[in-house]
Amino acid sequence: MPQITNNLSGVPDGAAISTANSGGISGQAFDGVNSSGGAFVADGSVGHSGWRSAKCVTSAAGQYAYGYWGSSLGANLDRIWFAACLYFASLPEANCRCIGIWHSASAGSLCGSVQVTPTGLVRLLSSSGSPMATTTKPVTAGHWFRAEGLLTGSAAAGHGELRLFLNPDSATPDETVTSEATFNTFGTIGSVGFGQSASSAAPCSFNFDNVGVSTTGYFDGVAGANTMPYWILTGWNAHLIYEYDPANGQIWFDQPGAFGTGDAGSGYTTKTPVQDGFAMTPLLLYQSFATFENDVNSGAIMFPYQWVMYDIEHWDRTPVPEYTDPWTYMNLFGQFAHEHGYKVIITPARDLGNASPSANPKLQGETLSEWYVRTGVAGAAAAHAEIVLVQTQVHTADTPAYQALYNSCAAQVADANPQCLAFAEVSTNYGDADQMIAAAQSVSAPGYYTSITSAEIAKADAFYRGMTSPAQ
Repeated sequence: MPQITNNLSGVPDGAAISTANSGGISGQAFDGVNSSGGAFVADGSVGHSGWRSAKCVTSAAGQYAYGYWGSSLGANLDRIWFAACLYFASLPEANCRCIGIWHSASAGSLCGSVQVTPTGLVRLLSSSGSPMATTTKPVTAGHWFRAEGLLTGSAAAGHGELRLFLNPDSATPDETVTSEATFNTFGTIGSVGFGQSASSAAPCSFNFDNVGVSTTGYFDGVAGANTMPYWILTGWNAHLIYEYDPANGQIWFDQPGAFGTGDAGSGYTTKTPVQDGFAMTPLLLYQSFATFENDVNSGAIMFPYQWVMYDIEHWDRTPVPEYTDPWTYMNLFGQFAHEHGYKVIITPARDLGNASPSANPKLQGETLSEWYVRTGVAGAAAAHAEIVLVQTQVHTADTPAYQALYNSCAAQVADANPQCLAFAEVSTNYGDADQMIAAAQSVSAPGYYTSITSAEIAKADAFYRGMTSPAQ
């Protein structure tokens, strides 16, 4: 066991985390879970590098909420390196244990632990609870940070190190604190757990993601970072690709980081667009805010969607008032969706620049992409959205133009809403598979929408193969 990791991405949102559901695409499943009195659930609203995090909540003393690796580590380890990304919506009222390290494989006698204090300091403690290493730089509520460390097991010569990354994606720690080799850390190490594994003097709530344990040294970057992009495509196209390439189709789409869309106008308000029993995230598609508002108010959306998408374009599916002023209606859509508990993807088309009249008309001689950037379409979309999909697909065969459009819009998204992600798009209507791959890989998008015609399933399959490590 040189290294094991978990990013929680494969656990369904809101599900209690267990030994049975914490493996798969998430990484190494936990060997044990203790949620006695507390809540230990997958949280899709706050994740660091994947699609989920673990939320640990205890409301009274004597409660626990954590998962641990024991037998997966091997027995009688002299030392281990550990890593976790952590998030506190508010700092704890009392010292809160986030990481526990024990002697036995079933979380028995304590060798050491990591705490976060009410003032935001991070501490590495010995078996008896004596501070071995404490940061001087505090962490901030509402922001992810990364804690890494080393612990050697010994009853008299225990040694530890703690590294703090206030930017969890940084390659360089903001602070490194190393202890003397004089502490009681009990003895050899048999298990490591993440979550609230000690009775707290006050309620405690926090999230963790990208956890890992190593026997060979520190991780090279974030432990267990998700390396497969988010995918968006129609639920039907996901089904067709799965039929064409079953082994890879399941890898790509049988996970919550893939969104399967269904058009509200095609009856998907009452059923899921996801087929084949996949764990894709169902996504209800609208081209009209007015229709979405009416469906919500009338109770027409009967399937329990968590995500909706607004595809606003210069066409007859979007009402004239909306496509002539997308800046206003994208805000209205996002605000209304959030008020009713939905997460939002907005995908404004470049052809909105052809609308006449327009609240921001295209200038003479201006291209649609130039208009799109100048008028801040992507930034406006981001104000009340979790994801903005930049419709870059027309430039698939022109990589510099593809990069320029995406990068300009991604910068607008980041400025308008740092919590919003900017996705790119490719289409089987533009370029061949190699050009689609080259365009997509030329930008640092966390996800992609793939527009696919039924006659081009083989091309789409080649694109997905080129973007991932195919099973065969």
